[in-house]
Amino acid sequence: MTLWLTRITPNLRHQRSRADLHNAVGMHRTVMSLFPDQPSDQPRRHAGVLFRLDNDAAGPQILVQSQIEPAPENLVEDYGTHECREITPLIEQLRPGVVVHYRIVACSSKRLARDQPPYRKGQRIARTEAEALAWWELRAPEHGLTLNQTQTTMITAERSARSQDTIRHPRTRFQGIATITDAEIARQAVLRGIGRGKAYGCGLLSLAPVRSPW
Repeated sequence: MTLWLTRITPNLRHQRSRADLHNAVGMHRTVMSLFPDQPSDQPRRHAGVLFRLDNDAAGPQILVQSQIEPAPENLVEDYGTHECREITPLIEQLRPGVVVHYRIVACSSKRLARDQPPYRKGQRIARTEAEALAWWELRAPEHGLTLNQTQTTMITAERSARSQDTIRHPRTRFQGIATITDAEIARQAVLRGIGRGKAYGCGLLSLAPVRSPW
């Protein structure tokens, strides 16, 4: 297994770049342009593609993880700058007891068990920040992590074109410090992602030993 990480810094003067930052479907289309002609009816899954939009002090950056080597030259002209590196050794060095930085943007929706006007039973709605944190604290141990420290950030999501009351792909960023409890399960979480909405920029779990640069 080989794992690649591509970091794209969008050119904010480019119309397509700016549009993608606010459109999960457009971002998905751009990301998949790095992996053309996949022999599968599920090209994202076949290429092992997960992606995430990070927006820190340095500005927006698109992180794309894949199990096949990407072709950044397929990005539209002047879309932005990029760098690509193999991160297989980083994942292979995970061991029980290793303390890591982690970051994930997860889909923070829930399905209603009963009617809660204006929403209907079975409808998916956004979790509150407290509910999202409780969800992550429950899920992290299932993926080989014991959380030592967590910060949460709610991310504004698009509203459905069909209903302004329905939020599409609500997201929460979780980041902090954790300890690896089961290295193989943690590696699988990195490879496969966590939760829903992987085609829309959710689920990519990044881990790095605390001695490594963040």
